[in-house]
Amino acid sequence: MKLKLTDVRLASLAEMQAVKLLWNKSFGDKDPYLSWYFDNVSSPENTVVLIVNNLVAASLQLIDYDVCIGGKIYKACYIAGVCTDEAFRHKGYGTRIMQFAEKEAARRNKDFVFLCPAIDGFYEPLGYKLWFSCFENTFLPDVAAKTHIRKATEADIDDVLKVYSDFTKDKSGYTLRTHQDFMRIMQAHELFGGGIYLPENGGYFVCELSEGCININEMICPQSAVLGICNSGKITVRSGNDFGNGVNKPKYLYKVCSDMDENVFKEKGQYINILY
Repeated sequence: MKLKLTDVRLASLAEMQAVKLLWNKSFGDKDPYLSWYFDNVSSPENTVVLIVNNLVAASLQLIDYDVCIGGKIYKACYIAGVCTDEAFRHKGYGTRIMQFAEKEAARRNKDFVFLCPAIDGFYEPLGYKLWFSCFENTFLPDVAAKTHIRKATEADIDDVLKVYSDFTKDKSGYTLRTHQDFMRIMQAHELFGGGIYLPENGGYFVCELSEGCININEMICPQSAVLGICNSGKITVRSGNDFGNGVNKPKYLYKVCSDMDENVFKEKGQYINILY
């Protein structure tokens, strides 16, 4: 039977369950995180789908962000969850939903789109350029470095937001965050056994547990504050800095969809980190 392909478009509310199932098949994410994401972050108006014979064959998410680069605020869309059902791969559907997403971002007067690719080589031929590379540094716990650390609650969020705002004020490329943003960050990481933690000497770090190890996805505090948080396993810190054993793993790519000056992406003091 010949496949009947409809136009790529934004999803309907009725199609979101199929998008959720495709996400699960493609990335392996499960509840409670999967349902939390689709209840708190994803929405039909920010979901691009490609439909074949009434089936969701491919999809992606367009998440709105305000990004400060070189002291100026730009409107951007973060592209996440790009996936194609296994039965429909190698037909160019991934390219089609990406092209639709870029046009949709431009229609919404966004300055650029950006993403953190799970695989290398797919997005570069579509015109995406390297913006920033993170390091993943791995450490063993250090009991001698143990400091008093407590888990943040909603009552601490405004203080955490102030730490972030003070830290980023001389940076470039960071996303503007609100109280609600940090609440989502805290909730998402708590689903993985972690959360936002406050060392006694100030600052904070955001972490999750994975197979007995601690993954720190943001650290705005002294390195010593995180080395004593466990007695076993290992600690992986994602950072813009190489602490001596970093692997240049996560990276961010961008593509301009307005008349903005691309030279701003070369600004010094870059700090880019998407946590949800």
